[in-house]
Amino acid sequence: MAAPDWNAPIDAYCERVGVGLLAEPLNLVSNLAFVAAGVLIWRAARRDLGTVPRTLGALCGLAVLVGLGSATFHSVATQWAQVADIVPIVVFLLSVLGVALRQLYGAPASLVGLGLAGFLGLSALLTAIVPAAPTNGSQPYFGTLVTLVLLGLGLRTRKPAVARPLLLAAPLFTLSLLARIADPRVCEAFPLGTHFVWHLFNGGCFYLVLRALLVDASSPR
Repeated sequence: MAAPDWNAPIDAYCERVGVGLLAEPLNLVSNLAFVAAGVLIWRAARRDLGTVPRTLGALCGLAVLVGLGSATFHSVATQWAQVADIVPIVVFLLSVLGVALRQLYGAPASLVGLGLAGFLGLSALLTAIVPAAPTNGSQPYFGTLVTLVLLGLGLRTRKPAVARPLLLAAPLFTLSLLARIADPRVCEAFPLGTHFVWHLFNGGCFYLVLRALLVDASSPR
């Protein structure tokens, strides 16, 4: 079996019509939304708590890393850059879910592990049963949407102030998914595509999820 060509170019978005680091300017710059989410929550924690809790600080750093990884992919657009894009996203999703289960639900480590396994299993199942072509390869993210809704609904009675940003993030993430799915379909009418909207709305989702953790950390015990 031949080794993968890690420098092979990837042209998967409306906006990319050529080569070069700036061939996808909107897809590149819109990754600042992830960086902004991490920085804003970090600053809010410093203001509200006087310090940044270790786990929240790590998640803020991961949010920034997601933006940098995605920016790398949308500038270089190669196989290795795609890995640099995907890995931080997966690490962030697993990390934020683990922290949410532990901090918001008080789950012990064993249940956190089961929750993470369930999330991975759900994402794998939806990836297998949802067609890839009509969804523009977005099937893995449907598991994220379901999990986000369940997290918010589970806290609606016990911690309504914490549940609120999570439940706001769910429709925003739905819109971001629609933008990702629409990208190849709008190329002819709108050559810039809609993938940059996926970045912007996802950055908002990152902010809201991290905000929920900050609200919880700020609540009296």
